[in-house]
Amino acid sequence: MSSVLVSMVALVTLSAQSPGMVEARVDVELSCPSCAQGLERRLGRIDQVASVAVRADDGQIVVTPEPGTAIDLIEIRDAVRNAGFIPDAIHVTAVGVVGEEEIPELELPNGAVLRLKAGDAMVPASGRTVRLRGVVEFLGRGEPPVLLVHTVDPS
Repeated sequence: MSSVLVSMVALVTLSAQSPGMVEARVDVELSCPSCAQGLERRLGRIDQVASVAVRADDGQIVVTPEPGTAIDLIEIRDAVRNAGFIPDAIHVTAVGVVGEEEIPELELPNGAVLRLKAGDAMVPASGRTVRLRGVVEFLGRGEPPVLLVHTVDPS
């Protein structure tokens, strides 16, 4: 019995550290409940999205991707804007390998990458698998989003 429990705990821990995005949390004013439901439906239609949870009291929408995948953050931002909302911030938690490129990137499944920039925490050394949390910056048309790194947990 105890070995089964230990195995289950190890499996949960391992899957929590599998490469991919863990969540994208959008800070947005949600004063209209029916509008928030419409936004929830729009976000749920984005590829790789497993679930969307509206936290109206906190002014947040939590988008959870399918395990081992990455969500297009530009699509999330655009879906929020197209629904008539202005996102204050998009917070991301992701697990991946820090690439060896000139500009630091977190390599995610299916060839997705997230550029990294030091925020409250330094960008980790390349070649390491890490769990990062931070705020997304959108630089401009055609430019990939950048994660301003706030916390780093070794995998």
